[in-house]
Amino acid sequence: MAEPTISIIVPVYKTEAYLEKCVDSILTQTFRDFELLLIDDGSPDNCPALCEEAAARDPRIRVIHQKNAGLSAARNTGVEAARGEWIGFVDSDDSIAPEMYETLLTYAQRDGAQIAVCDYLLVTEAGEPLPSSYRLEEDKVLDRVGALEQMNRGHFKVAWNRLYRRELFEMVRFPVGKIHEDEYTAHQFYWQCERITIAAKPLYFYVQRGGSIIHTDSPQKTMDLAEGIFQRACFEQEQQLTRLAIEAAKTSMLVFAQAHRRKDLQPAQRRWCAEMRGRMNALAKTLLKSGSGSRADRIKFRLFLCSPTLYRAALLTKSWMNKIGF
Repeated sequence: MAEPTISIIVPVYKTEAYLEKCVDSILTQTFRDFELLLIDDGSPDNCPALCEEAAARDPRIRVIHQKNAGLSAARNTGVEAARGEWIGFVDSDDSIAPEMYETLLTYAQRDGAQIAVCDYLLVTEAGEPLPSSYRLEEDKVLDRVGALEQMNRGHFKVAWNRLYRRELFEMVRFPVGKIHEDEYTAHQFYWQCERITIAAKPLYFYVQRGGSIIHTDSPQKTMDLAEGIFQRACFEQEQQLTRLAIEAAKTSMLVFAQAHRRKDLQPAQRRWCAEMRGRMNALAKTLLKSGSGSRADRIKFRLFLCSPTLYRAALLTKSWMNKIGF
């Protein structure tokens, strides 16, 4: 049997109310040459049976059952089993437009890109569109530095609205046990690319679901986000992209300060904060010594070295920031 062009990986965990819609949206793609890997991450509900029922209906579906290990581990399992030239991810509570993968593959082949990205819509559980603060206005092609610049603006971080060349995963896996796992990996994927092509078409429908981990407040969620952005800042500094490193470092320090001030931290989390503050202090000193950045940047780093709490208060107090030229 010939290998499929695309491997679509869907981690499945406690989403039985959404899974059928998700799978149906994939099976009705206008591009037909794909395999669908349903990774049952030890789901305790009816999802394992639903996966098997779907596989019985369509030979393009393969089901892999594993003990619960989290989203990253399920994605990694799918990557290791994938046979396609291209890899895509869909969350099991979301759905996609019929033409999504045909569009992404067409853009990638046309532009000689290693990653193709489309726009997405936030929707309710009933499928109704929600307002979004950011919409792609036009198609574009980015180089790897341009993609990192977009990450610093808060864009193009997620894994699920895109196609990746399979080779990009030879050296990269998703971090097991982390929330905001895409913060740890997106820059590593981009750095391997010559081109990233962007389709300004909302072809992925992301369900804003109140019970999901990403929409709950927890110290660990904030800590993982801070560490992911910090790792990107260190990576950018290593690549001598100091301007980008400064922006990522400032963001990571602000998120860290939010975690640092919480009253509900466990002892292990407090130890993590102490260790992470030391690492952030070291990066701040390195960036100060570089002589790069604005006067405001240097003031911000010195504030963080004095106190993360002071740093956060200063950045969140607009009138005070304006007085010193932020």
